[in-house]
Amino acid sequence: MTPLIPTVREGEKLFDLSLIEKFCRGNEVTREKMIRSFTSSIPLALVELHQAYLKKDFSKLQTTAHRIKPTLGFYAIVKIEKDIQRIESLAKEGRSGEELEKALEKTSWVLQQVVSQMQDTYLIK
Repeated sequence: MTPLIPTVREGEKLFDLSLIEKFCRGNEVTREKMIRSFTSSIPLALVELHQAYLKKDFSKLQTTAHRIKPTLGFYAIVKIEKDIQRIESLAKEGRSGEELEKALEKTSWVLQQVVSQMQDTYLIK
């Protein structure tokens, strides 16, 4: 498999907390809880995705991708919206292969970057 690393410009944020800010109405404690929830749950979801893929458990792969999908919108992680939809769709069809691998690799890489950016920007002081 050819590595697929998305390009990210120096200083480019891969997420936007505008919707979170609106939801929290300026309450920094609530915002921090939501960021902590994201940064702890997404790595676990990525592990689930990869384990399901390796086991060819397409039902689990589809369910996990479906669970992640609304989170992308909530945190405005637009760089992989189509990829997570593709993972869900291909898993539903029970299709593995290069297309699924690339979507998983890109999704994993971007979400790892988002978690890192959120931690560096909002949680590590």
